[in-house]
Amino acid sequence: MYSIASEDNASCSPTPSHPYTSYITIVSCFASMIGSVLIILTFVLWKDFRTIGRSILVFLAITDFFAALGYMFGAAITLTWRENLLNQTLYGRMCVAQSFITSFFPISSFMWTLNLAIYVLAVLVLKKEGRAIWKLLVVFHLAAWGIPLLVCLLGVGFGEFGQGNVSSPLTSVDWCFIKYNGDKVKYFVFEAVCGKFWEIITYVASLVIYIIIKRKAKLTDINAIPQAKYWSTVLVHRMTVAASEFDRKLIWIPLIFILFRMWGTLRFFLSFGCNFDCIRSCAADNIGLMVMQSIFDPAQGWGNALLFVVFHKPTVSRMCPCVLKVYDTLCMLCSCCKRDGLDSPLLGSGKQTHGDNSLLLGSSKRAHDGNSVNKN
Repeated sequence: MYSIASEDNASCSPTPSHPYTSYITIVSCFASMIGSVLIILTFVLWKDFRTIGRSILVFLAITDFFAALGYMFGAAITLTWRENLLNQTLYGRMCVAQSFITSFFPISSFMWTLNLAIYVLAVLVLKKEGRAIWKLLVVFHLAAWGIPLLVCLLGVGFGEFGQGNVSSPLTSVDWCFIKYNGDKVKYFVFEAVCGKFWEIITYVASLVIYIIIKRKAKLTDINAIPQAKYWSTVLVHRMTVAASEFDRKLIWIPLIFILFRMWGTLRFFLSFGCNFDCIRSCAADNIGLMVMQSIFDPAQGWGNALLFVVFHKPTVSRMCPCVLKVYDTLCMLCSCCKRDGLDSPLLGSGKQTHGDNSLLLGSSKRAHDGNSVNKN
């Protein structure tokens, strides 16, 4: 990362010695944007994918798309404007705007990641449905858009976004975030409030929730579903296979989030003991950690696309039937999917068994019809 430093501190302060991290960031951002678009397209193109769970994933994809766009913009202005002293005022304004974007949308992404976990918990463990689910969705939207907005307005109001006397290379790489102007405590408080606090909360809460789901939901016990007595043997088998696939995938949702975001969090904690007048002596300025953060901080979009598009066979079979042979080969090598796994009960499915799988989530018309029949 770059900084504006005095000549006395020139030997200590960071220099643009690793410009390739900007290019790495841009490539990762582009891949994440493509992954987010693929998730959104599955929802738009096919009606039987329009479940409540998939809609939550779509909002997550939207926030990941704009977060990646913000990171890409930050890397681009770092490459093209940072050293242009004639345009420092313009760079500063762009830096503040980019900081707002890369605070608002990542925090919103954290909220939607947590919302997805809460939704699955509510449906599979707490057995919520109907009006209770719709009320929950209202709360999800209020939290996922309201909290980031309040946080970002706080950052703007206190003038903490942008570039200070020393750049902030400790929790970002090639994008602007919180400015440092000598007050280390204030710097870390706003670093936490405008991102890291919500990120760590999401780490812990989502992991705990998914562990509870795996322990309590009994996903593979299809016979426990009231409607199961009306199903054929073939349908029960298909549902069992799909539930088993979902059960295997379940733990990957928080793990992908943690594995992708942990590098910036690690640098955040390492920076606590840093002397900001000599950043190069700080463990957080490690080039390996910076490269990993450049790759994975913007990467949530393509990570989710791998899980819910690439390794979701109904999606693959519709988007490109010609790649099914490659898909089957990958499935032989990867335990996250199987050849006979027709679809996933979490986020919508293929045409064959969508309504039936949605019974696990209470999100399809056929599920509600089945419930009404049982009540009568």
